[in-house]
Amino acid sequence: MTEHSSGDEQAGAPQGAVVSHLEVDSGIVVGDDGSGSSQQAVQWAAEEAALRGCDLHVVRAWTMSNAPRPSQWSFGYVPTWPEYEVAVADVLAHNWDGLAERVPALHLHAVHGDPARIIVESSLAADLVVVGSRGHGRVAEFVLGSVADEVVRSARCPVVVVRASTTTTTPLPPAD
Repeated sequence: MTEHSSGDEQAGAPQGAVVSHLEVDSGIVVGDDGSGSSQQAVQWAAEEAALRGCDLHVVRAWTMSNAPRPSQWSFGYVPTWPEYEVAVADVLAHNWDGLAERVPALHLHAVHGDPARIIVESSLAADLVVVGSRGHGRVAEFVLGSVADEVVRSARCPVVVVRASTTTTTPLPPAD
């Protein structure tokens, strides 16, 4: 099962509305900013959700400065707010719909706002939060990115930070 949302419909926002927060009731929450580190974090979180038999919430928190710009938008075109939201949700679905076969329940969330704040807020009911070690920000040269740092310091549940790897590894087989 895959559920797509543009935020928190449970709070009364209509489907597709631009919202600024997300509520989850349990499971694993993983942040996706499109970086290699976050992609590895999503893969790790999917494996963990499959092992635990729990829901996986992939969260793409976005702002106007980090939203994708589809190639069909011509140079100088100023998209509307809903067009940005659709672009973010489309990228999220394109990248991660395939995970639905690997986890009990997949929820893809595109939420407008500060990534660290949104992930920390979702940690109130999550069983686990997973983030990549660094993303696309100005602090990418540091060992731990600003979003990961804030999540580690402020989350209300256990946090796993997945370090980007330049080598591939073979997952361990399940324990008997």
